[in-house]
Amino acid sequence: MTSETVVEVLVIGGGLAGLTAATSVAASGSQVVCIEARSHVGGRAQSSTREGFTFNQGPHALYKASEAVPILKRLGVTPRGGNPMRRTAWVSWDGVLRPLPVVLATEPKATAEMLRFLRGVGLPRENAAPLSTKSWLDTCTSERARDVLAMLTRLTSYSRDLEHYDASSAHLQLRRGLKGVLYLHGGWQSVVDQLRSAALDAGVEFVTGHKVSSVEPGALGFLVTAGQVRYRATSVIIACGGPAEVHRMVPDASPTLSAWAAQARPISASTLSLGLRSLPKSKYRNCLGGDEAWYTVTHTPTARLADQGGEAVFALRYEPELVGAAASSAVSSPDSPPDFPPDSPTDGAGTDWRTPLEEQLDCCQPGW
Repeated sequence: MTSETVVEVLVIGGGLAGLTAATSVAASGSQVVCIEARSHVGGRAQSSTREGFTFNQGPHALYKASEAVPILKRLGVTPRGGNPMRRTAWVSWDGVLRPLPVVLATEPKATAEMLRFLRGVGLPRENAAPLSTKSWLDTCTSERARDVLAMLTRLTSYSRDLEHYDASSAHLQLRRGLKGVLYLHGGWQSVVDQLRSAALDAGVEFVTGHKVSSVEPGALGFLVTAGQVRYRATSVIIACGGPAEVHRMVPDASPTLSAWAAQARPISASTLSLGLRSLPKSKYRNCLGGDEAWYTVTHTPTARLADQGGEAVFALRYEPELVGAAASSAVSSPDSPPDFPPDSPTDGAGTDWRTPLEEQLDCCQPGW
């Protein structure tokens, strides 16, 4: 039998965006229910602990110059961690690791070009036609500078699809990234826990383990269906998935949303996390692929993620963008990581994701 609950504001999605929205709205005096499909809130910001190591879902970092920091501060959340940028980054070209400062020092022209582009040379003026990041970087006269800028753009945006990435947005994110990041003590779960506590203090009610199937607009608000439960809400905030996921729940909301859902190009990456007693090569803590789209970073000891001097290492490879049917399938899938067996070398479609990650770990930490 289907039950029905009346609520003033319903927030769909209990990830960082949903937790932030729910807490902000509840703090203003509204009655708020936050519904999450998983058994726990936090989304991809959840961390797990195994044998004394704390693992994030991939190599997350909090940008010190991001929009998130003042918002979290306003909600009483204080992220604590360390800035890894004091350590040298190593870059792999043709399988050989070299310090990034040395790479640039050998080519003064490349360094000068990089500085010009970091200042925004060649970006379109306000109200001008948009420009892709690839087209913007193609105007760079130094091939080395172009490669390094592309590498840093991938690093700060988590995307290798520079052909469909707006140049002005990429430049803004690149500048923010270069102002420093934090690797968080206790992993991103520390922020999730603080946000959840702030939400509960503000009066937010959480409902977990319920996936919303539809949101139907009506004259007096919205009828939201999640399993055997229905909610009548004055307002609904959808903070999960991408445009296609929202379009699935509210298919006739607006032509704009329908267009976004059709045009969405999801980005994807493969990650592998390691807990090591020690690093075979301690100097190679931050390694970037110069001629390949990958990076490997060690979050310890910058962040407290391991007991007794252990090391938490995160490897990531940017995958080619998905298009067509593959993209539609990816965006429509539940907002959760795939549940592969830990030792399986392939995903559900048979793609070997693990071998390339192990090869880059062999490059950065041989003998791991």
